[in-house]
Amino acid sequence: SAEYHFQQASHIQKTLVLQGAQHLSEKEMLQYVRIFKRDLSQYYSFTYTQMDASRFAGNCFDQTLFYNGFLLHASNQLRNQALVHPEQAETFNLLKSYQRRLATEYAQPVADRDSANVADLEKQANTIEKELTRTVAGFGDAIRQISWQEVRSALKPGEAALEFIHFNYYTPEITDSVMYAALLLKPGMEHPLFIPLFEEKQLKALLPANQASLSIEQVNELYGI
Repeated sequence: SAEYHFQQASHIQKTLVLQGAQHLSEKEMLQYVRIFKRDLSQYYSFTYTQMDASRFAGNCFDQTLFYNGFLLHASNQLRNQALVHPEQAETFNLLKSYQRRLATEYAQPVADRDSANVADLEKQANTIEKELTRTVAGFGDAIRQISWQEVRSALKPGEAALEFIHFNYYTPEITDSVMYAALLLKPGMEHPLFIPLFEEKQLKALLPANQASLSIEQVNELYGI
C-alpha cells in the first residue's frame, strides 16, 4: 500500500512541478525544489529500509533523473525558449496565465475547487503546450522527461549508468542522519539496482579534519588503491 501511494504522490508532484516551472519565478521555483527534495528524501528513505529495494529502484532512478536533469535547469530552459522565439511571446504568456490560475485552484481543498473550471483550464493549457511543442523547436525537449528504460536502451555493451545519491533519513520523521546510496543500471537489467552505501558520519570519519580538498594520495587511500 505504501509503495502504491509513494508512486502516485511522486507522479502528481512531478506533474505539478513541471507546470510550476512554466510560470513560477526563480525564487518560487527554488522553494518548490526544496519541497520536492524533501519528499524525495522520504522516498529514498522508504526504499532504503526495504528488503527488496528492486521494486522501488526504477522509480528512484526516474526521480533522480527528474531532479538532476529537469528541476535544476527547467526554469532557465523554458524562459530561454520564450526569449529565443519572441513571435510566440503571446502564446507563452497565455500558457503562464492558465498555469497560474490552475495553481490557484490546486491550492484549494478539493471540496472548494471549481471542477469544471479546473477541467477547462487543464484542457486549454494542454492544447497550448501541444502547440508550442509542435511549433517551437526545443520546447518539447525542455519539458520531456527521460525514463530509466530510455537510459538503459542507450547503453552499449560494457557500459553502465551510475547515479550517486544522498538524502536526509526519515523513519518516518526526519533524523540527523544523511545516507548515501548508488543507483546502478546496465544493459539488459530488468530494473536498476538500489545499493545502500554508508552514513555521512562514517565518511567524515575517514576524511582529514579542517581540509577543504583531498590530495590524489588521500583519494587513493580512501578508495583502497
